[in-house]
Amino acid sequence: MRKTSAPTYVMSERRLWKNLDVASFRSDLCSSSLCTANLTAKTLDADAMAAQYNQVMTAILDDMVPAEIEFGAFSPQNITSGGNNFQ
Repeated sequence: MRKTSAPTYVMSERRLWKNLDVASFRSDLCSSSLCTANLTAKTLDADAMAAQYNQVMTAILDDMVPAEIEFGAFSPQNITSGGNNFQ
């Protein structure tokens, strides 16, 4: 008798990239603090720069192509059987 393990439920986040208006994205990015602020390595360390980058990019993308959250079941047995892992 073959035992099957219970599926693990996962959450994934995705964006509909085909809806991204590249010209608007470029304009918003160029007018953001990433491109206009007079910040140098002397005023921000690498962690602060990365945090600013993540915050600005997320804000721009959330406005233009909001993230959608999906829930699904992931079954470990599908990995070895070649089946669809995310249902």
